[in-house]
Amino acid sequence: MQSTVLLVDDDPGILQLVGRYFNSQLPEYALVTADSGNSSTKSSGDSMPRATPE
Repeated sequence: MQSTVLLVDDDPGILQLVGRYFNSQLPEYALVTADSGNSSTKSSGDSMPRATPE
C-alpha cells in the first residue's frame, strides 16, 4: 500500500511549488493537496494520520 502525504496551504503557488518538489524527490508517496483546513479534512476522508506536526 502506498503512503499518502497531505499538503495544506492557502496559497496556490506554494501548493504547486512544494507539490512539484515533493513529487520529484519522493515519487514513492502519493501527494494530496488542500487549500484550507476544512478541505483538508474532506481530502483525508477516513484516513488516520501516522504523524502530524505540533
